[in-house]
Amino acid sequence: MELGGYAVARIYWTVFHGAMAPHTEALRDVFLVSAAVTSLLGGFMCYAQHHLKRVLAFSTISHMGLMLAGIGLSTPKALGGFMLYAVSHGVIKGGLFLCAGIVLHRLQKIGEDHLHGRGRKMQPTAALFVLGAWGLAGCWPFGTLLGESMISDDAIANHQVWVPYLFIFVEAITAAAVLRIFFRVFLGWGEPAPTDEASKVEERPETKEPQHTPMMMLITAAALILLGVTITTVPGIRALAEVNAERFTDQPTYAQEVLENAQLAAPPPKAEDTLEFSIVRTGIAGVLALVLALASVSRKRFGRALAFTRRLELGNALLRSLHSGHAGDYVAWLSAGTAVLGGSLMWLLR
Repeated sequence: MELGGYAVARIYWTVFHGAMAPHTEALRDVFLVSAAVTSLLGGFMCYAQHHLKRVLAFSTISHMGLMLAGIGLSTPKALGGFMLYAVSHGVIKGGLFLCAGIVLHRLQKIGEDHLHGRGRKMQPTAALFVLGAWGLAGCWPFGTLLGESMISDDAIANHQVWVPYLFIFVEAITAAAVLRIFFRVFLGWGEPAPTDEASKVEERPETKEPQHTPMMMLITAAALILLGVTITTVPGIRALAEVNAERFTDQPTYAQEVLENAQLAAPPPKAEDTLEFSIVRTGIAGVLALVLALASVSRKRFGRALAFTRRLELGNALLRSLHSGHAGDYVAWLSAGTAVLGGSLMWLLR
């Protein structure tokens, strides 16, 4: 999905940027609205799932909305932030998908409501779930923090002050969904997850000897999640990302490099902004994720005070009816979204 976002950016700045330059502001509005809708719907659908792979799939859709905001702002700084966020999120989510595969291998099921407390002996996998949730929240020291800082700071500079709040919401609700799995499956806290139609769809294990976790599966998952941390150790990586994004958006220069094999000097590196505000924002997202996850597994104890968590998990009846998680629904929504986005662009250019 991240590669799809890159392809949109590459084609736009290579082919259409010159012709569409007079409509840059309108295009920005279309992409930012699309980003908000994608993030919000993906976030709500993520928390409403109990099939582990669907939780992660809808989380990816929600985070793709954040990345789309980075593309839609149409500035080198925001695009550099998109690149960092896409790389960091991609490796973190890849590690979490491998962790879901380990759960399926060891426990022979993948529905959250069927796994309550059954993962207590899987401490390494449990630790990776916590680290992955921390990365999805964009907290330090994961590279998602660097991408968030560049996109959010650029959005504020361009009077789109609501974008950082969108990041907080998406990072909080998707990280909370992963933490909820950790509390229920690996710690056995609270009551079992509520059963819904979607969670009844189970997958057949494709591996043998479920008594042991293949070391290569665990090492690969850990390596991917830790790669999300090592990105932050590269000196000046935000400045480097912004410089390369500036070259990425410079159509004449890119044409010279590709068609004429020209060796052009790179622009001077940009000064990096401080991370204090981003650390605070992502810290808030991390705390909200922890509170929401704890509230979900504790609502039986506190009753009506935490009833809203049940509505988040099972109250999205309309959304569930519109997207069952089957491949046909993905195709239908992709086609509908493409048609709406294309129609919006045509209306702007009429």
